[in-house]
Amino acid sequence: MTENKEEKKERKGQYIIEREYIEDERIIEPEKLDLGGVDASGRWGLIILPRVITDFDHSLVEEVKKLPRGKHIENCWQCGLCTAVCPIAHKEPRFNPRYFIYIVKMGYKSEINKLKGLFIFAKAVVYVLKHVLSMLTQLVL
Repeated sequence: MTENKEEKKERKGQYIIEREYIEDERIIEPEKLDLGGVDASGRWGLIILPRVITDFDHSLVEEVKKLPRGKHIENCWQCGLCTAVCPIAHKEPRFNPRYFIYIVKMGYKSEINKLKGLFIFAKAVVYVLKHVLSMLTQLVL
């Protein structure tokens, strides 16, 4: 059975949970991996290179706090309720309000720039800040 390179590329890292957050360049799946006489080829030999983020911008969270209801971003403790109730997250798996809040609080500017490529990013972030955070604050406060 022969596979073409396109089919193989599609399968790269297919067993990784939350695969959409890992860039293809960081996944290494060696064809043959021998560790001192032990064959670790296939899924067992999967290597994910670490992500290095150097451009932190801690002013991002301050900008969000200036938005209406943005001051409540500090109340987030990453429970995942926002993602669970978000209708956009159910339709678009790459959209994760919990992750957006996390990267803003951490100041991961490069991650935010990557996510701007999503066609729904701007409208969805407004939705999260406006509706989901207000729902969460009503539950928490």
